[in-house]
Amino acid sequence: METKTEKGFKAVDFMRKIREELSTLYYADKKRYFEEINKAMADFKVARHKDTTSTTGFTESPKTT
Repeated sequence: METKTEKGFKAVDFMRKIREELSTLYYADKKRYFEEINKAMADFKVARHKDTTSTTGFTESPKTT
């Protein structure tokens, strides 16, 4: 499997590095670990919502009945 892009970024190596950092944080401070995970998820949801509203023209999710 080829993981390189034009800039030499390797996704698999990046994922391994992040997993290692999060494992270290989990064992050192579980409360902070869960705070970081929850913050990352909240940021992701906000970014995802912005992406969907900017491409569809909706200001909120369309309601289906």
